[in-house]
Amino acid sequence: MRKRLLSFILALVLICTLLPFAAFAAGGTVYVGFTSDVHGETGNLTNWFTNLPVGSSNLQNMGYCGDYSYSSGTSYINDFKSIVSITNEKVGNNSGVYTAGNHCYSNVDGTNSALNSAFTSTTGYKRIGEAVNTDDYTIFCFGAASGDGTGSFKQDDITTLSDYLKTADKDEPIFILSHYPLHVNSWRTIGKASDVIDLLNGYPNVVFVWGHNHSQGDSQYGTIKAAGDSINYSGSSSKTINFTYLSAGAMREGNSGSGKYYGMVAAVATDGSGVTFTYYNLSGSNMGSKTVSLDGSPSVDPEPSVPSTGSVEITPTTDKPEVSAAVAVGDTLTLKVTNGSSSSSYTFTATMAD
Repeated sequence: MRKRLLSFILALVLICTLLPFAAFAAGGTVYVGFTSDVHGETGNLTNWFTNLPVGSSNLQNMGYCGDYSYSSGTSYINDFKSIVSITNEKVGNNSGVYTAGNHCYSNVDGTNSALNSAFTSTTGYKRIGEAVNTDDYTIFCFGAASGDGTGSFKQDDITTLSDYLKTADKDEPIFILSHYPLHVNSWRTIGKASDVIDLLNGYPNVVFVWGHNHSQGDSQYGTIKAAGDSINYSGSSSKTINFTYLSAGAMREGNSGSGKYYGMVAAVATDGSGVTFTYYNLSGSNMGSKTVSLDGSPSVDPEPSVPSTGSVEITPTTDKPEVSAAVAVGDTLTLKVTNGSSSSSYTFTATMAD
């Protein structure tokens, strides 16, 4: 008897983790890693690299948003050099990109305004300016200009960034490494954040990556904002953004001891179609992911591709994607939903509706 094909929608209320970016990284993809606020926890950094699913040696670059130690003087410099050494070993020589955090000033020479030459003489270190320019992406450093523990951006730095963006490639992601975020958190209101938002709103291909608030219980860690989302930059004042905004992660404690967001990997599609951002903890578990188009359109969470028959495995997302499949009447489709170390299987049999 001839089978009639029935298309049906499997609507799942999915929670906890997001789909691994590797599922969408087949061909035409380059990987860039990010973190911030290592603060001497080089053991965490080594573990994160070792357990990274994509493989640390497959990262093209590793970007750091500042603050390499809680120690002072020579000890701070030694911690920084250890981070550089680990990055060279795990990712590749001269693959690290390092910018300044507030502790790079106040903890080293006892000053809030001068950077030690150990930073500026390191390959890959840049406080402000273009650090990497490839055919697929650019990294621009927008580091802290002083030891200000609250955080603020200098007008001269904003002007430098503005001049750069006017002539920069508009067809590839530009990752801006900033120690300070743009949003307000508790008592930390970042000076001139509103001006930076206004500037970046003209460049939908910009990805603003931040650190600094790792010890402040900041709920924005793990949140990936894109065009159409908003940033609360001061008190009750917010602005809609037309760029991508997310934390680099926090290598010391994964953000206030949450144990989640130690570092982030950006999977850049070489055809310019977008970037998938994924956070990983120290054991290499996926803690959240989102794909962004970088053309000013709203972002989307990755959705799995389902075969017409047989079985499929997917991992839950925090949203509610719809998954479509064509199955012959009388045939079955098995769906396996995995959440961390546990999983459940569901078998559906296609029948004709009354």
